[in-house]
Order: sequence, then structure tokens, then C-alpha cells
Amino acid sequence: MKFLWKLAFSQLRYGYTRVIFSSLAIAAATCLIVWMVAGYETMISGFHDDAEVYMGRYDLVVVPFTSGPPRGNTEQINPNVSNVKPGSTKSGAPKEDGQKSPNALENRPSDAKGLHCDPVQKGRGNVSLEGSKTSQREHQWDSFIALSSSLLDALRQDSAIAACEPMMMAKITATAPRDYVEGQDPRSVRIGIPQNSPTLVGIGAAESPYELGEGRWLDTTAPDALECVLGSGTAHRMKLNVGDEIIVTSDVLETRLKIVGLVEQAMDAPVIGPNGGLPTASLFVPIATAEKISGRKFSINLISIELKDGVDESEFRQRWEPVLKSQSPRASFADTDSIVRVMSQNRNVGMQKSQTDWTLGVTLLAAIFIIFTTLSMGVNERVRQLALLRAIALSRKQIAGIVFMEGFFHAIPGWLAGTLTSALLFELVCLCSGTTDKAALSLHWSSVWLSGGCVILGAAIAAIVPAWRASRLDPMSVLQNTQGVHQTTVRKYYGYAFIGAVLIAIHFAIVYIPGIPVVARGLLYATVGCVSMTVGFLLWTPLLILGVEKCLGCLIARLLYIHPRMLDFSLSGNMGRTIGTTASLSIGLGLFVSIQVWGFTMLVPFLPNPQVPNALVAFLPEGIPESEISQVENTPGIKKNEFLPVAVEQTPIAVAQLATPGFESTRRENQNVVLAGFDIVKGMYGKDAIFHLNFIDGNAEEAREKLTRSAGRYCLIPDTIQTQTGLGIGDKLQLVPPKHRDQAIEYEIAGVVYIPGSIWLTKTSGMRRQGGRTLGLVLTNYENVKADFELDAVGFFWMNLEENIQPRVFESQMLKISQQYAVRPNQMVDGTEMAATRPFAKLWYAPEIIESVGNRSSGIIWGMSWLPLIILIITSLGMVNTILASIRMRTWEMGVLRAIGFTRSTLVKQVLAEAILTGLVAILLSFAFGVTAGWCSVITARYMYVYAVTGLTPDLTIPWDSLGIGFGLTMLLCVAAAIIPAIRTGRREIAELLRSGRAITE
Repeated sequence: MKFLWKLAFSQLRYGYTRVIFSSLAIAAATCLIVWMVAGYETMISGFHDDAEVYMGRYDLVVVPFTSGPPRGNTEQINPNVSNVKPGSTKSGAPKEDGQKSPNALENRPSDAKGLHCDPVQKGRGNVSLEGSKTSQREHQWDSFIALSSSLLDALRQDSAIAACEPMMMAKITATAPRDYVEGQDPRSVRIGIPQNSPTLVGIGAAESPYELGEGRWLDTTAPDALECVLGSGTAHRMKLNVGDEIIVTSDVLETRLKIVGLVEQAMDAPVIGPNGGLPTASLFVPIATAEKISGRKFSINLISIELKDGVDESEFRQRWEPVLKSQSPRASFADTDSIVRVMSQNRNVGMQKSQTDWTLGVTLLAAIFIIFTTLSMGVNERVRQLALLRAIALSRKQIAGIVFMEGFFHAIPGWLAGTLTSALLFELVCLCSGTTDKAALSLHWSSVWLSGGCVILGAAIAAIVPAWRASRLDPMSVLQNTQGVHQTTVRKYYGYAFIGAVLIAIHFAIVYIPGIPVVARGLLYATVGCVSMTVGFLLWTPLLILGVEKCLGCLIARLLYIHPRMLDFSLSGNMGRTIGTTASLSIGLGLFVSIQVWGFTMLVPFLPNPQVPNALVAFLPEGIPESEISQVENTPGIKKNEFLPVAVEQTPIAVAQLATPGFESTRRENQNVVLAGFDIVKGMYGKDAIFHLNFIDGNAEEAREKLTRSAGRYCLIPDTIQTQTGLGIGDKLQLVPPKHRDQAIEYEIAGVVYIPGSIWLTKTSGMRRQGGRTLGLVLTNYENVKADFELDAVGFFWMNLEENIQPRVFESQMLKISQQYAVRPNQMVDGTEMAATRPFAKLWYAPEIIESVGNRSSGIIWGMSWLPLIILIITSLGMVNTILASIRMRTWEMGVLRAIGFTRSTLVKQVLAEAILTGLVAILLSFAFGVTAGWCSVITARYMYVYAVTGLTPDLTIPWDSLGIGFGLTMLLCVAAAIIPAIRTGRREIAELLRSGRAITE
């Protein structure tokens, strides 16, 4: 064994350049693994600290758990007394000084039992007021579920509680004074992906629930002071400080508040219950101020609890949890442990873990191909040496052992160098950032051993084929000429390609065969499908190499002014080496192409196009009278006759239909549709039609005949609904009017159409009036929607605007119209009257949506693409070894060419031409793989319940400009890897080339 180690090590000393570059590649891959794993572990390890910051000074938070019916007896609340250490005081007393803290709610009447949540809202229900004299729609801004005041009273009577603080939450739009535009409602300019605003939190606590970073806490005894305390993260994002003002806009009021303090809040917001839990971006105000801003009476959305010293938290929870479950709505406790669990199940954490696992797999694959290529080159160069060793003394196992040892000699130094480099980089980052928490940025042993395992496993797998080839060498074959590609070998490559085609077909079958359950399809796609497709394209690589060499070799030779015969066998002369190099380059580049194709293809259905109007104006929250439609239509900037009033209602699907096949897997929050009614004849069939929709099922004329009938109700559904539910022409869509929950209205489907951009249209325009998500946009006649859903005002207008329109100027004109029709004041339970709802107008403008969503989505797609590009750069280091091995194997040939008159520059261009051809093979292979993988991922996503993409049928989109960046980088790396070896070869003398070449071939 010792002798074998010496033989393996001697080979490394002989080819030290190859060892250096392969080790550099492995070191870079190790750094990538360590950074990804360390980032994930740092995130997980910080969850407990983040949870404590999130909870602030409180031990427990009572949150609404669901809006459904309560469990158990709801007649009374009878909490027991917990075990408290001697000396504890009653509820409301601080733990140390014994003096009762002031509370803004202490003397408030507890008669708000009229607060309730409509269970039909499925967790998103608005807080409504029993006894209200107005029938107007509940404000979409007040979408938080209220807890009962009797629960608060009962908790305050528990002697185990040191402080019990209720909180009121409301949606607002916050604006910095520098961003404020006079006469423009900040709610109306939210286009594309809305900017995050803090949540308004009304609180009566006399001391801050979180650690104060700057300034002071609120004076809750002086609500007229118009002061607020802001979360530090929100203040940093909005570039505000203590002493600055912030403009807060709600449905009823626009208020300027002075910032008197900043509190430290957690960065991430775990979603707990329908209300979401404690908001991490909060704007704290006294309760009276919150009532004025929101325009509604105090409602309890959260109850924060601080226990006394010595109280057994688990015993306290055990006593109160049955009580919380019996409430209406049901409630639950949130504590540090539950917050950690929620954070661990967060989508971002899952994405980080998936990205880490994906990095491990891709890096392992890259290490396999890098070491495989290096070992294959070594075996090819030492065919005679290994054959003679086999003939003299060594067994097949010993020959194979030498190759395995060489693989480990390539992997282990790279792993050690990568680990050391990662440790130094962590120290450098800590030093440059000035952080003192080195535990958050340090080298975890788990990442060290995991990266080592990946590298060593990759080396072992990569050495299998070269070791087998070396062990099977016949000593009598050492004198045979192996140059060129024989016809029998070419026929073998055709056989490989046939097997590869079968494997790729298996992948397509998994994607396209209908009837496969969603979970099973996803599992098969991720395991069998992706693996078979990858192996299939790998088996096609030999034929692709031959094709590029034959078809493009002459072109590259002409461009570089060299004879085409010089490139005849430049790639196929050593097929194994070329396959390994091409495959290693294609790992990163192929993933890059697939991400780009998938991302931009998925983006297409979200963006509007000329098939739909380029603008929609929404008058929120209630619209304007029909008598004033002409006032909107005559506004300058609207194209003549390209204007349509729209009657809109977001209506639930009937329970009976939800129980039918096709709807059983519909997500709960999607069990509704947005019904939009307009003049079908004018909008779709007139000479100035503004809708030019493609019919997926049915045709335009048959649909027109049905939609214009005076009797019956007909509609057009988008293809997304058909894909999810199976509904088609002639089927009925059963809808429940929000004002009459005991009724169901049937609309017969007259056609299935493709409505581009409908997701962002309904999401950002205010069409989703009852909830945040919907199954889709359904089109029908104006009069049907108006009559069926008792709409006495027009809230939406579709139109085409002139090309030179200034969107914000046009929107300000709409805002002036909306302000003429303020909604009547809200009548409260106790008879008092709050401020009237402030109407506003919002412009949905297609060019702005395309720019906003496109820029944001492009940033996300490129954020996903950086890792494949890093993998590409890492694997390009292996390209240097390929060029060096090619030059080494053809040194005698180059010496002969120089002797018969070829110039030095000709040899340099020959080496560069080989690198360019290798890059072209990698580009073509990556393009074929990436487009196939990206498109199949899009098709698979149609079956998966991934946010709002279910049922989308986009056209294949190939972002040539983005792919050009990846392809250009590939060619640059290939040429850069070849340039120095090429120049060094060109500078060598003829005698040196011949002498070195003879030494290699002997």
C-alpha cells in the first residue's frame, strides 16, 4: 500500500500544474458550500434571539387563531388562580416598585361586545359593528379580527399577570414629508408591488413594549399631542429620525404625527393567526389617536401578557388554553417557542434550505466532473506507463487504487484550502463590518465536515470510470494508434443518443401525462424526471461534439485564418476529456439558462399586453354615481369611444359547487371570483373594441350570441379557472352575493379566454374588495352584475389612454372627481359618529405595471441566477487543465508543424480555436438543457398550488439578452483559460517541442 501511495504522489509531482488548478476549483467549491451552509445555520441559530426581540418585554401574546365557530362552552370565562411566589401583586401592578401603572383603557367602558367577525371571510374578515345604521361595505383597511373585551377583563383579574396590554391594529399608508405631494392621495400611487407601510398600533401601555433605541415612549395620557413611536427598521427604510414628522393616511383621515421615539423590533415577521401577530413594522400611537386615524372605535386585535416572577408559564397556559378555544373568535397563545417554530417553517427559511441543498448537489456534481476530467486526462497520458505496470507486477485492483488515490490528492488539498480561505473571509467580513458578534459570522464545524464529505464523495465517484479504464488496460495494446474517431465508435454514439432520447421522453411524460396526482407528479418530477433528463442530455453530448467539430470547426478556422484540417480531431481526438469539460461547464450555464427561461416565461401571464385596455381607474371605496360617468369619460387623455364603466364584485363560490369534482383542491382563500361586468358588445365586438381576447375554448361569435341574450346570465372565464376546476362551455358557475349569503346565482360559461395581466389587474386596482386572493377574473354583462349584487354606484372604468399621457396628472384629475362623493359617516354602536370615509381614485396603468413588475421580477430572477454563474466560474478552472492536457498530448504534432513552416501565431490560434469550440459545445448543450428544464418547470407549476400561478398557460419566452450575458461569460472564460497556455506554447522553440513531445509518447 505504501508503494502505491508513492506511485500516486509521484504522478502529482510530475503534473503539479494540473493539481494546482483542480485544487483551486475544489477550493472555490468548498468556499461556496461553507458560505451557504454557514448562512443557513446562522439563520437557524438566531431564531431564538429574534423571537425574544419579537416578543419584547412580554411573555405571551393572545392572538386570534381562526374566525370559525368556537369550540366548547362559551357561556362564561372562569380562569383559576395560578401559583405565584409570595409578594406578588394584583393585575396591573409592576413587579418591583409596587405602584400601579397608568393605563389608557382602565376607565374605558367595556361594552364593546358587539364586535364580531364574519366567519365567511375565512380568516381575512373585517371587524364589523353590530347595530351599525349604515349598510355600506366594511372598510378593506380594517381587516383585523377583534378579540372579545370580556376575555381582556378576565385576564386582568388573573393574579399571575403583571401587565395585560390590549393592542388595536389598523392598515395605514405612511409617507415621509419629503415624499408627500399636495393634493395626491398616497394610497392611489401604489402600483406594481405595493410599498410596505408600517401597521398602526394603538396601545395604552405606560412603558415601551420593546427596547427604546432613541427618544422616549408615548405619553398615553396626552393623546391630543399627535405623537408616535416608530420601529427602527421602518425609520431606517424611510430615512426618518426622532423629531421628524410622518404623514399617516387612512380611509378617514390624513394626519401628521411627530416621531418621539424609535424602538428595536425584529427584522422578520412570523405570521401567527389571521391578524399576523405582532407587526414588526409598527407605528405606535395612543388608543384615542388610533381611533381618530382609523375612524373606528377601539377593538382588541392582540393582548400582550407579562407574567409575574415565579409564575409557571406552562401551568398558566394549561389553565387558559381551553378558555381561549371557547371564545368567538377562537384565540391562542404565542410565546418564544411558538415563534421559533413559526420562523423555522417560514417560506424564506424553506427557500434558504432548498438553495443550500441545491448548492450542495450542484457543487458535488461540479467536483465530480472536475476531478473526473483531470483523472481521465492523466490516464490517457499514461496509458503505456499503466499498461507496463500492469504487465510487470501490479494487479487490476492496485492500478485502480492508484487512480483513486490521485483523485483524493486532487480533492483533499482543495478542501483544506477552501476551508482555510472561508475562515479568513469570515474574519475579514467581521473586521470590515465592525461586528463584534463573531458567532453569527464564523466557521461552523458542520459546514466543514459537510463540504469535506461532498468533496471526498465527489472524488470517489469521479475516479470510478478512470480507475476502471486503467485497470482494464491490455499491455499488448500500448502500441496501437488511438487517434481519430472510427466509424464503429460513431455508431456507438448514435446508440447513446437513442438512449438519451428515451430518458428525455420519460421526463416529458411525467410533465405532460394528465391524471397524475399533484403530490406524486411533483415527487416524480424532482427525482425521476430531472435525473433522467440530465443523463439524457449527457448521452447526447458525444454527437453534439462531433457536430460542432464538423459544422463549426471550419467556420472558426476561417475566422482565425488557420487551415480547417488543423481542427479535424481537436475535440473528438479525446472524447472523454471533452465530454467531462463540456459537462462541467454546462452545470452552471445550464442551470442559469433554465432559471432565466423559467423566470421570464412565468412572468408573461402576469403582465398586460395590447389584448386588454391599458388603463383602469378605480374610485374607492364605494365609487361614484352613474349620473357622473360622463364627467369621467370627458376627462382629457382618454381615447374617444374607448371607455367602459365596469361593475365589479368579489363574490364567494357557492358551498354546493365547492363540493363538486374540480373544486375539492381549491385553496380556501381562493374560493371566490372577481366578477367584472361591462358592455360586452362595445368592449369586445364594436369598431372601437378595447378587448381583443383569445378564446381557448369556444369562439367569439358563439359567445357574443349568448352574452347578448336578454334572458339568462352568461360569462367568460379565464383559462386559469378552467385548468384548476375543469369548467368549460355550458357549465354553471354558482356565486353567492356578499349581501345575501343565503342565495346563489348561476352564470353559464359562454367561453374560456386568455386574459393577460389579470392577476396584477385585480391585485393592485382594488378589484379584490372582499379578500386578498381570488380564483380569477370573470367577465360578464354590466347590467347582470349591477342587479345581482345591488350595486348603486360605479367604482371602476376600463379605458385606453393616449400614449403621451402623464399618469400621475391624470390620476390627480380622477382624485378631484372622487372627492366630490364622500361616503356618509360611520354610525358607531354607542351612537357616536366618527369621521366620514375619505374616497380616493387609483389609476392602474399598464406601462407602469410592466415596468414595476418587470423590474422587480427581473431582480428576483437575477438574484436566483448568481449561484449558477459562480458555479460556471468555478468549473472554468477545470478548462485550464483541459487546454494544458491537449497541448501536452499534441506537443510532438506542434513541433512538426513548426518545423514544416507554420508560424508561432498559428499554434496560438489553434489552441484558442479548440477552447472556442469547447465553449460552443457547452453553450449549445446548456441551451438545449436549460430551455427544456425551464419550460417543463413552467408546465409543472400549472399543476402545483404555488401562490397565484396555478393554471397559467404562458408561451415559451427566451430572454436572449440575459442568455447572451451567460453565453458571453462562458466564451470569455474559455478563451481566458486558453490564452496563457497558448502563448507559452507559441513561444517554445521547435527543438523543445519535438524533444518534449517524444518524451511524452515514449
